[in-house]
Amino acid sequence: MSPAQRELIAEAVSVYKQVRLDLAGALPFWPLGLPRWADTWVALGMRGHPRSYLLIWRRGPQQAAGARRAPVPGGADGGGPAAMTVAVRHLRSQPATAQVLFPAGAVAHPRWDAASGELAVTLPAAPAAALICLATSS
Repeated sequence: MSPAQRELIAEAVSVYKQVRLDLAGALPFWPLGLPRWADTWVALGMRGHPRSYLLIWRRGPQQAAGARRAPVPGGADGGGPAAMTVAVRHLRSQPATAQVLFPAGAVAHPRWDAASGELAVTLPAAPAAALICLATSS
């Protein structure tokens, strides 16, 4: 593994150590529904109190093993829309702070809308992923 890959793994282990006690009592939810094989966006939530966690993946187009992807005209990455909104119904009407926990420096731009109970996330490139913490004040 390269030094950058080792650093990413060390960062992931560090974040896991920070959240593992919350995860032990959390309940899973799928804000985009159960994923299908070719979905370009997948999300898994872990419902806790006072913190809930969302893993958001922008996978990009799925292809057969060994297939090479043809270039997409205009330089687009072919990963579908760069933004997704996910419902976090158990936090609707609650003020919350959205923070990207992993990877550090991820360009996820999470925006929480308490009135609708929705988190908007932008991941400009595919494939990409982010772990986001939604922390409520209560």
